[in-house]
Amino acid sequence: MLVGPSPAAHHTLRILGYLAAQRGPVPAATVTAALELPRSTVYRLLGVMEQHGFVIH
Repeated sequence: MLVGPSPAAHHTLRILGYLAAQRGPVPAATVTAALELPRSTVYRLLGVMEQHGFVIH
């Protein structure tokens, strides 16, 4: 998969797209496994998205 010049933006959009397709709460570990992203990346990006009101914990 081609990520491009901004991996964080690409991963963030993948995470948001995945979450939008789910019917309810999704554990971060599930996101990590489903998108095959490093755990640290998923947790860091979810933290930023939570700070900005895009996800809730």
